[in-house]
Amino acid sequence: MAVSRYIKQRQEEYRKLYGKVELEVMQITKDTFGGEVEKSTEYEDKVMHVDFWWDSPKKGRIGIDVKGIRQNENKEYDDTFQWLEFKNNPGLPGWLYGQEEYLAFKTFTQIVYIKRDVLRKYAEEKLGDKKPVSSRPRDYFIPYTRSYWGHKDLTMKVPMSDIIQLASEKDKNGNSNGFFAIF
Repeated sequence: MAVSRYIKQRQEEYRKLYGKVELEVMQITKDTFGGEVEKSTEYEDKVMHVDFWWDSPKKGRIGIDVKGIRQNENKEYDDTFQWLEFKNNPGLPGWLYGQEEYLAFKTFTQIVYIKRDVLRKYAEEKLGDKKPVSSRPRDYFIPYTRSYWGHKDLTMKVPMSDIIQLASEKDKNGNSNGFFAIF
């Protein structure tokens, strides 16, 4: 995907100012939607899976967990996919089962905010009763574990286009599944 010079410049400005992707997304959230943001505590980050709190002008206090752009098999940053975490390295519930209300996925041109419960339901449907593999899959929807390294994790690669589609839909009550920040 081609990225305009303006977007690259804005991204570089945020990176220089804020460094980590969590802080970058935190600031973009505040700049785009208003309200106040606050970095989570170490406990909230590690146990609750909340990277920051956003005091939304419309919805009040919201916990958000940030996911950056991942590297593909060629070690290039690639925003066409994401890894969803069912279990973390020690085998505890992964961020799909955290206490955050929203997940924020950074791409090269936008941040996709999606309700965790919506993404978890989608992920569980795609996972089904498939057996995990221990070599990193290139294809989507194949459960992956690094048990050969002593990890007890369980993840699955999914297309970012599915996450974007889910975030743009509404639930049966007409409530939005997500929202977007273009930068």
